[in-house]
Amino acid sequence: MYYLRLLGSLSLEKSPGAAAVSLRPRPLAVLAFLAVAGDKGCSRDKLIGYFWPEVEPERARHRLTDAVYLIHKSLGSGSVAAVSDSLCLNRDVVESDLARFLGALHSERHIL
Repeated sequence: MYYLRLLGSLSLEKSPGAAAVSLRPRPLAVLAFLAVAGDKGCSRDKLIGYFWPEVEPERARHRLTDAVYLIHKSLGSGSVAAVSDSLCLNRDVVESDLARFLGALHSERHIL
């Protein structure tokens, strides 16, 4: 299980409080974006539009594929799931402080 910190400074850890996992900035940003997108995920076209708007569509799609490859290489092939033309974060592999926070809000528990 990996832990993605989005609240405060962005970092990826093997477990909460462990040393940071090294991941290039763009794949880390894609991972963070997927964490924010939640269970519905995000379409590949939207990801390309957010991260590579100035790049030709075919090259941009290749760059997204490379980013996902680097995420899979660092975290395992199950970390990002493809559903139709969308990508979503596998919460069984990557947990985030944002998901914990939102879960607590929805269940009306208070976090200190």
